[in-house]
Amino acid sequence: MTGEVINRDFAGYRKNPAYQMMSDSLSKLNSIGRELGLSPKARSEMIEYKAPDEKKQSITDSMKEFFKK
Repeated sequence: MTGEVINRDFAGYRKNPAYQMMSDSLSKLNSIGRELGLSPKARSEMIEYKAPDEKKQSITDSMKEFFKK
């Protein structure tokens, strides 16, 4: 290092590349969290899409029915 000035022209500010990676990662984590129902809104939406209850059979009855066919 000699201390020599290389360039005096100001080319403007540049965004740190780590910021973009962090932002992308955070948005991906948020979308995964929504799909898993980790937010209150996503949890309430998942409850709305709950499948209707059909007549419930015991596992034994289900297996008997399956093997009859």
